[in-house]
Amino acid sequence: MLNNTLSNDTCIDYVLHKIYLYMNEKQHLRHHLQCLGHIINLIAQIYLLEKKAEETLDELELAHLRKDFEKIAAI
Repeated sequence: MLNNTLSNDTCIDYVLHKIYLYMNEKQHLRHHLQCLGHIINLIAQIYLLEKKAEETLDELELAHLRKDFEKIAAI
């Protein structure tokens, strides 16, 4: 069970290939479960932050790194 990052797909493909040498791509995909919590989090972000979710999250992360709590509150 992993989040939806491409590097996780690569990791699972590698592990499955080593364990099950003759498993095809379709069978690999059936053995990879996406993390429902991560998917719900992404949906909630889009719902709460509208279509600008990615931009808003980037702004929040930058403000957090700068410890700019006023900016965080404003966002």
